[in-house]
Amino acid sequence: MKVSKILTIAALVPTALIAQSSPDSIDQQGRTLLVLSIGLTASHQATVDAANIAASGSGQLAALAITHFVRPSVAIEIATALLGQDDYVVAGHAHHEAVTPLLVGVSWSPRALAVSSDIRPFVSVAAGPYLRSVSDASAFSGASATIQTALGARLGTGANWFFGRHFAVQLEGDYHAAPEFDIENNARRNVSGFSLSGGLAFAWGGRAP
Repeated sequence: MKVSKILTIAALVPTALIAQSSPDSIDQQGRTLLVLSIGLTASHQATVDAANIAASGSGQLAALAITHFVRPSVAIEIATALLGQDDYVVAGHAHHEAVTPLLVGVSWSPRALAVSSDIRPFVSVAAGPYLRSVSDASAFSGASATIQTALGARLGTGANWFFGRHFAVQLEGDYHAAPEFDIENNARRNVSGFSLSGGLAFAWGGRAP
């Protein structure tokens, strides 16, 4: 139910925002941002001993997004992230698992919340497939790979702090909502939840401030 509600919002919000958008003195129309961020609330574990090498993580570990403003305060966003991973090598067996969403949505930087032309708070909503990929390679049984897909959505809010025309620092909080994935031994992997991330952005296009 929670996922379906967020997907409904993701479908309705873009039309409403574009219809209500109007030019302002801190117009971002035509500007494009490429943002690379790392998770500030993610957890990491690593083990190295004589028997195995293992590394795993949960939460939003990293994210990549490209945002293009089609209106003064409204942008189309395409994003992906690494929400969890599990890698190990033990006794001639290598295992890799990762969950990665491919999301398309809209970002809105409200004129009323703009601190200045350099500091722009925003809210965003996006939806798309969440992919769980698993690959195994064994010296005894060969290699195998599987992919599970589930439809999910992400709500986010944060701020961009621009330094000049082409660089910015971004802080963003997200909530991912996706169905649980079935994994081995009747267990389930849940990637839904809140995350906080910080990153750097490269910007181009748009009007000079």
